[in-house]
Amino acid sequence: MPMLWLKEYNSTGQVTRKDTHKYFEEQQRISVDYYLNNGMSVKKTVTDLGHPGETLLGEWINADVPAKKYGIVAS
Repeated sequence: MPMLWLKEYNSTGQVTRKDTHKYFEEQQRISVDYYLNNGMSVKKTVTDLGHPGETLLGEWINADVPAKKYGIVAS
């Protein structure tokens, strides 16, 4: 059963819930996509999606985002 925030994101493109507890590959992809499409702010993404910390999201971003395309590395 998908997390409620994932269902909300898929239907509205936004997340207002903060009840995520386990992270799956699809959730990681959506999180990085949310980051890229909402101002590329790690702090905002962590706050909006309810991730456990900026470090984990930064690792996902660094692994998934081609630095050459965006000229960034999350920290």
